[in-house]
Amino acid sequence: MTEHVVEGDLFIHNDITLFLQRVLHYPAGQEPSQPRQQMPALKDMTPLEKSGSYVLQASITVQDGSNQETMKTASQHLFGLREQLKSAVRLEQADRLSLDTRAK
Repeated sequence: MTEHVVEGDLFIHNDITLFLQRVLHYPAGQEPSQPRQQMPALKDMTPLEKSGSYVLQASITVQDGSNQETMKTASQHLFGLREQLKSAVRLEQADRLSLDTRAK
């Protein structure tokens, strides 16, 4: 069994939710046969991504996804954020089907 920890911060910018995260490995040692009950100190964990980079996820939740005007406004806000942050991070649009929240 392999376990990982997601370390991150959640930010709200107007109507945009930003989640800055990275995945961490537990310290090397014996792998447990059950889920762990306690987490070691974050400083003892190692990043899954060896470069130490983070993932930035930006999203907007709309009240009525069938309202074209609302969806257009939300998309414009995300594109505006992408323009503001383009010198710091590369934001790419995710595949819409990969974001489907229904159980599969």
